[in-house]
Amino acid sequence: MTSTKQTYPYLSVEFTIAPGKNDAFKSLAHQLIDKTSKESGTMGYQWYFNGDENKCHLVELYKDSGAILAHLNNVGPTLQKLLETSKVTRFEVFGNANAEVEKALASFGTKFFKYWDGFLR
Repeated sequence: MTSTKQTYPYLSVEFTIAPGKNDAFKSLAHQLIDKTSKESGTMGYQWYFNGDENKCHLVELYKDSGAILAHLNNVGPTLQKLLETSKVTRFEVFGNANAEVEKALASFGTKFFKYWDGFLR
């Protein structure tokens, strides 16, 4: 049985950090965290490094597609600077993001996975 329950869009982004750019990457990530912490539609925004700190995973959770678009609008210039220190090597969106979000994230080679069934507590 497939559920039609509301799901929250969940984004998983992997960055590969350019050699010698860790400090700049982390500084810009802190700026992004600060900007994002003020967004009412962002429910979660967490950064994770591997042991060598040459890869970073960003996990994001939003109330809806509108919150994703508002986030992109809010962080745009700082995100551009972050991409000067790293490249996106994987980008996945889980949940039912709308066509506008799909278009906004297409340039990253984003893969979209539609919600099928399950629960979130």
